[in-house]
Amino acid sequence: MTLDQFLETDLFRVLAEPARLRLIQLLWRLGRADVSTLAEEMTQDRSVVSRHLKVLSGAGIVRAEKVGRHQLYELEADAFVEKLQGLVDRVRACVGGECGQCGDDASGM
Repeated sequence: MTLDQFLETDLFRVLAEPARLRLIQLLWRLGRADVSTLAEEMTQDRSVVSRHLKVLSGAGIVRAEKVGRHQLYELEADAFVEKLQGLVDRVRACVGGECGQCGDDASGM
């Protein structure tokens, strides 16, 4: 496992964007919503919100479902928590001296 894989750097890149964090908050509060509803709560244009949702979906944090003519988005809360917990568990293991499981690239932390 490389250090990038170990630290889930792709997840950090996804979460580093404030607009995406805002979308996570909105979906947590609203449950399911379409792009128009989410864009009303954001400062970005609908097309930008849609791109952010696509990134969140690709990361497995948000699920999209087509209902009629609308694409509804919903937070994949369990998957999101599992990703974060996995990262915490790996870091905790390394801090505890069990970095051998991380591979050579990650053991230099």
